[in-house]
Amino acid sequence: MHEEKVATLHPSMLTLSREPDKRVLHFTGYCINGFRFHTRKHEATKTGQNSGVMVQREDAVRIPYYGVIKDIIELRYTEGLRVVLFECEWYDTTREGLGYMRDGHSVVTLNTTRKCHADESYVMASQTLQVYYVQCVRNRDWYTVIETRPINFYNLAEEEEILEEHAYQ
Repeated sequence: MHEEKVATLHPSMLTLSREPDKRVLHFTGYCINGFRFHTRKHEATKTGQNSGVMVQREDAVRIPYYGVIKDIIELRYTEGLRVVLFECEWYDTTREGLGYMRDGHSVVTLNTTRKCHADESYVMASQTLQVYYVQCVRNRDWYTVIETRPINFYNLAEEEEILEEHAYQ
C-alpha cells in the first residue's frame, strides 16, 4: 500500500519529504519574481533599499504581512532541488492603530517598533513581493509602505556568450 502511494506522488514532493543537505548557503542578495532583494545588513551602507518584503495573506480582506530580510538561505535537496528562504523580521499587522494604519487611499503606514511572528520568521522567496519604506515626518517610528513593480533583468553572462558566438561566424 505504501509503495502505491509513493508512486503517485510528484517527484518534487517526494524530494521535499526527505531531509535537506545539512550545509546551507547564505546570500546577501537574491533575484526572484523580477525583484532584486538584499539583506538589511547588506544595504546598511547603501543608498538604495531592497530588503523590504510583502507577503499577501490568503484572505485578501486583511492587510498583507510586511517585513525586512535578515538572511537569505538556500536549502539543497537531492536530485538538484533547491529552495530559497528569506528570514524576515515581521512588523505587526494584527492591530490597527498600534501596529499599522490605513488611510482612505489604501496607503499603509507601519509602526516599525512593533514586531510580530518572531517564531515564524521564514518565508519562501517565491512568495514575496518587494516594498520599500519611507519614514514619516511627524513620527519617526512610523514608515509608509511603497509597493514596487518588478523590473526586467537580463542575464549578461548569457548575452556575452551569445555575442562571442556571433563574433566567430
